[in-house]
Amino acid sequence: MARIGTIRVDVIADTRRATQGLRNVRNEARALPQATRRASQAMQGLNRASGRAGTSMNSLASSMKGLGKAGVVGGIASATAGITALSVSALKASAANEQMTVSFEVLTGSAAKAQTLMAELNQFSAATPFEPGPVKEAARQLLAFGFSAAEVKTQLQRVGDISAGIGAPIKDIAEIYGKARVQGRLFMVDINQLTNRGINVIPQLAKQFGVTEDKVKSLVAEGKVSFDNLEKAFADMTSAGGQFSGLMAKQTLAGKWSTFTGLMKMRLMEFGDTLRKEFDLDKVLNGMIKFAKGSTKALGIIAKVIRFEIDRFRTFQDVIKVFALQATK
Repeated sequence: MARIGTIRVDVIADTRRATQGLRNVRNEARALPQATRRASQAMQGLNRASGRAGTSMNSLASSMKGLGKAGVVGGIASATAGITALSVSALKASAANEQMTVSFEVLTGSAAKAQTLMAELNQFSAATPFEPGPVKEAARQLLAFGFSAAEVKTQLQRVGDISAGIGAPIKDIAEIYGKARVQGRLFMVDINQLTNRGINVIPQLAKQFGVTEDKVKSLVAEGKVSFDNLEKAFADMTSAGGQFSGLMAKQTLAGKWSTFTGLMKMRLMEFGDTLRKEFDLDKVLNGMIKFAKGSTKALGIIAKVIRFEIDRFRTFQDVIKVFALQATK
């Protein structure tokens, strides 16, 4: 019996240690309801959005009672798929526009300047054959190459007229133009890039230096042709009487179609902005991100609880085995 008493004391001690371990695990587990509550709050926004969407779809279904069942189901499915696709595209456009605004804030050093520039670029795109995306990308390139926010609109006007005249993407010409500004001078590779795209600046440069056109290459090789000369050439070619003057305003059918699609993309972006505000999606996503970050800790606590229960069950099994062994003696 002394042996059994010793076993009983050991078992009690193990049980007390197990109980203390359970208390520790339970203390950690108290954080789980809080994490769950935060997740619930984060999901409430989505639930409200789903509720409003469901109400709208029920109204639509009621108005279609005159149709056959298959027609109603098919119509609602098609409408839902279309609305979902439109909403996703709108949110993507809104997010892309937000990212571009952030880039402009960094490059201009001012949120106010960035907002003003974005508004000017939207107006520019609406009146030209260029869509908002390429226009804003060209503007970002010009800013990155050292042009100020105040200079961008004038420079885009020149680059845009030339791009419209040769049918080239506006951001490609902006890149060549901007790189020349950073270099401070022109190299023959720059002249060749422009010439290959149909922008012959050699006559303009010859006129500026008072030489024949065949002498321009030598001046370029000697480093005597600066970006200022290229800038003046672009200004002369796009001003009244110039080769590319006002070509953005003289839109072809393709140009008009581009303007139309650009306007529709701006409306899509605005719709995305409205969706974000109406459903408070930024707040909802922030809550979901917090929950996702805290889920690792929550899962760790659950794992500890499971491990403790397994260990306690094994201890109980060991006690039963010992008493069973003693009982058979």
